[in-house]
Amino acid sequence: MKIWKLSLGKDVFNDEVFKNMITNQVVSVHPATKAKGQSSKSQWEYFKEADKGDLFYLCRSNDSIELIGMFKDILPLVAMDDGYAKNGWVDREFITICRAENSEGYNKNWVDNNGKKPWWHSGDNSTFIEISNFDLFEQEILKPVFNNLSIKDLKIKRRIELDSLSMRASDLLELQKKFQSIYGKSNQDILITLINEIKIIDIKKLLFFYNNTEDIEKTPVVLLRKKIIEFISTNNSINEEIINTIKSELDKDYEKNVYIRWSLFSILYPLFYFKYKKDIVTYLDRLVLLIRKKLRIIDFTSFTKPFHFDGANNFGKDTIWFAIFNNTYKNQKHAYQLLFSIENGKFNYGLWHEDKKSECQMSEHDKLCFNDLIKTYRKYIDKIKLDNSKEQTMLTDKTDLLEFQKQIILQGPPGTGKTRLAKQMARFIIKGETIPKIEDIKEQVQLIQFHPSYSYEDFVRGIIADSSNGNISYKTENKVLAEMAEKALNDSNRKYILIIDEINRANLSSVLGELIYALEYRDEAVESMYAFNGSRKITLSSNLYIIGTMNTADRSIGHIDYAIRRRFTFIDVLSNENNILNLYFNGKNIYEKVIKLFTPEFVSPEFHIDDIKIGHSYFITEDDNNIEELKNKLEYQVKPLLKEYIKDGVLNENAKTIIDELEIESSN
Repeated sequence: MKIWKLSLGKDVFNDEVFKNMITNQVVSVHPATKAKGQSSKSQWEYFKEADKGDLFYLCRSNDSIELIGMFKDILPLVAMDDGYAKNGWVDREFITICRAENSEGYNKNWVDNNGKKPWWHSGDNSTFIEISNFDLFEQEILKPVFNNLSIKDLKIKRRIELDSLSMRASDLLELQKKFQSIYGKSNQDILITLINEIKIIDIKKLLFFYNNTEDIEKTPVVLLRKKIIEFISTNNSINEEIINTIKSELDKDYEKNVYIRWSLFSILYPLFYFKYKKDIVTYLDRLVLLIRKKLRIIDFTSFTKPFHFDGANNFGKDTIWFAIFNNTYKNQKHAYQLLFSIENGKFNYGLWHEDKKSECQMSEHDKLCFNDLIKTYRKYIDKIKLDNSKEQTMLTDKTDLLEFQKQIILQGPPGTGKTRLAKQMARFIIKGETIPKIEDIKEQVQLIQFHPSYSYEDFVRGIIADSSNGNISYKTENKVLAEMAEKALNDSNRKYILIIDEINRANLSSVLGELIYALEYRDEAVESMYAFNGSRKITLSSNLYIIGTMNTADRSIGHIDYAIRRRFTFIDVLSNENNILNLYFNGKNIYEKVIKLFTPEFVSPEFHIDDIKIGHSYFITEDDNNIEELKNKLEYQVKPLLKEYIKDGVLNENAKTIIDELEIESSN
């Protein structure tokens, strides 16, 4: 809160003029009013730029103190008194907070401890100066003049008045209805009536604005608005004929048809909108911030600059809207959005996607209930969070490679999200979505995990014993790969994906057998060692994809031989702190401590650090504030793995002390 001293001396404003100013609720300062001391701003500039809600005490030089006022808005105006207006005086509109009980009850000769009269005291020859010491102001001015009023009391009175001026949701709705009533060619008469009903004090604010717009001649439509306001200020009203006459006069100085794109609404709406615009923009900006704070989504979301009645290119519009979306997108156009709009006399909010209309879930309301708004948006947080354009770009690159190569292996140390990425890729290919979920698409996607004893008979095709009829018989049975191969071959219009977790834990040459050839030569049948339904043939068709995952930190696992390696494309999936830094504060803190172990000081030279540096998934929890879950991960997953690294010679003994000292520090 700022409080200013404002002096309207009797030598400049006689009692009659002063009385009229108080009646009109305006105060005035001349632009020639200079700075005090070494200030970089003049007193006039401070007056012109004082904020809505700033307070001032009004004195008549050192003769008396009259009232405490509060600036009603941020809009200076050409002086209400025509005589003062001609001499360049500028007014500000105010609200009276309290009137003086004893206008001369203060010490007019008071000086501070340094024997000087502060600039903000009425006895100083200043005009508009900020009060720098509230305690002294309370002691020397407030209490003696305003019946023992305290700074605390003043703040309460200010808050009450400021609240009464604040824009509310209901005000926005009424303004939207008003704009809807004047939008369009058929409503021109209503618009002109509204313009003619603008109060003189608001006309004066518009005059000040246009008089101080630089290079106004370079913007014909702005110049036209200025001329219209000047006409209203002297002739009281306008009509379409008068506007056309003004346009014709201005047209002479411009190229032909300079106003052809501008409808009457586009020309006139800013004159009506002017007094509301700042408050609407402030309200919408605060609403967006409050929503993002309440939902705790600031770290991973961006938002559109709220679109209000200026519309696109300042041609005007009868709607208000804004959208909140994942911050990996440049704009909201192709993103899932938490959309808010006011149109057709209703509040509308919910989930929106311009390209996926079938997934949109918007609701319409007569009143705005903030709690319901938050409850609605909360349902879609995960949708926004997972809608990552960088992730989509990454997945597109990797799935394009998979579609070309047909089989890839995601390789990296533990905890880097290899299996999660494999699921994302599978879903992205099948449904175009980035979430790591395959449970609902198992008809086309299967996940298995290899182990050292896994064999061809477990994976491709083998003979099993059947004792269902009381007699033992032997028959050939297709296993996972052969089953999926048959599905894909018989359903060429759909894609099938097999995810093999820990693919290098098995002896791949033995497990794959003759299918090593089929991996490279798709759609070409190979002979299996077992016949099934009278045929030994197995075909890996082009619509069957294989994604393997491989742990690069485990030295107990055998290497993949060159014949198989040549048929797979290998993609590194490494520890990536950017996956957690923005979203998981507590996880980030412990991650940064752990990663310090993966330097040449602690890592054996036999290992490449990227191959063994544990991944970010160990430090991600569903709720970052769930410290217990993070502690459990540290104690029962991270520390045992790090200690195993010491046993295996990946980390040296110097790492042991640091590992033992690792602990979670809460951000709260």
